[in-house]
Amino acid sequence: MWSKVARAPAVALLLAAGATAGFTYSRSDPPVLPVVEAAEKRRKPSSPAQSSLAGTWVNELGSKMVLNPPDDSGQFTGSYLTAVSAAQKPIRVSPLVGAQHDPKGAEEEYTFGFLVNWSFSDSIAAFAGQRFVDAEGKETLETTWLLRQKVESHGDDWEATR
Repeated sequence: MWSKVARAPAVALLLAAGATAGFTYSRSDPPVLPVVEAAEKRRKPSSPAQSSLAGTWVNELGSKMVLNPPDDSGQFTGSYLTAVSAAQKPIRVSPLVGAQHDPKGAEEEYTFGFLVNWSFSDSIAAFAGQRFVDAEGKETLETTWLLRQKVESHGDDWEATR
């Protein structure tokens, strides 16, 4: 899960070969809304600025994602700095591209997806998720991801996806 709030505590990540994992992301730049305003906001369509994925997000492992505003078709770009890696190289900021449904912001809880091209390893991660807004106006992104790494031969293909 990703949220736009202060960094959440780290948790252990255990993956079996071929398994997918999910994250919750939090906004690190949360809007300040009283409960009454948040409830009224949920009854009205949001403006694109209010419902955009744009901003800085942090997940429970401490990974940081910066998303740019989507274009009119819902496509967006950004960057991802992971807090964890199995690669034996220094971690670097990596580019991402994605798309969200409802780019005009008529709904608050919409789906999205993005790809991260890891700049420090021969792998790509695909994320799919949904944006949620609670009664207090707190935004979170729930995601599932799949990682594909380069292998040396077709015979090793079985170990390339996590």
